[in-house]
Amino acid sequence: MRLTPFWEQAQIIFGFNLRYLLATSMENDLNFLPFLYQGDMLFFQRLEPTQKEQQETTQNASSEPIAPSPESSVPSSLSEEKAAVPAPKVEPKELVFRFVGKNQKQILVLLEDEESAQMLLSPTHQSFLENVLGAGGVSLADVAILNLKSQSLPEPRLFWASVRKQFAPRYIWVVGNLMPILGLPAAKLYLPTEYKDLVFLVSDPFEALEQDRQKKFALWQALKTLPFYQG
Repeated sequence: MRLTPFWEQAQIIFGFNLRYLLATSMENDLNFLPFLYQGDMLFFQRLEPTQKEQQETTQNASSEPIAPSPESSVPSSLSEEKAAVPAPKVEPKELVFRFVGKNQKQILVLLEDEESAQMLLSPTHQSFLENVLGAGGVSLADVAILNLKSQSLPEPRLFWASVRKQFAPRYIWVVGNLMPILGLPAAKLYLPTEYKDLVFLVSDPFEALEQDRQKKFALWQALKTLPFYQG
């Protein structure tokens, strides 16, 4: 037995187009369904909230606490803290050094004199320099004596830029082991060495020169190789 589709059986029994009936009737009325279905039928009606329920819902929504925004949780002093950060220290482009002498022959003497940090050069060391330089026809007026202990020492690049501008040295006598802190390569004692168009002469500190005759003689021999010294 061939099963006839439901829609065709309904049309045969009722004699009208059931598809059209369903499409048009469901929009307005559902009373026609008992003609098609004889069992128990349940209908669900969508209930709209009453005016009282709507008012209670609105009141509950307005009473809920509002979570703070991320911006409001940031402390108000944050901008003040940023503003309070000190600006980076900017070193001056040039320095002006205090020194002894007049630099008439562009001879620079670099030393560290703990005794004369305030007076630039102690009387004992000044007397020693006058004797050593005077033996070669050089006076204190011909040189510039710079005591590194009497002033703050900047980083080497700034130091040498300022030295070149203020003194324009041709010869530099370094008293003691100061080459590393000046950013210079190590040099042999009592051997004049040319470095970046400058002639360096490195000797022992004053205390060793005053107590050791051989070191003093080695200094005198090294000075005699320099053009300005006539010993």
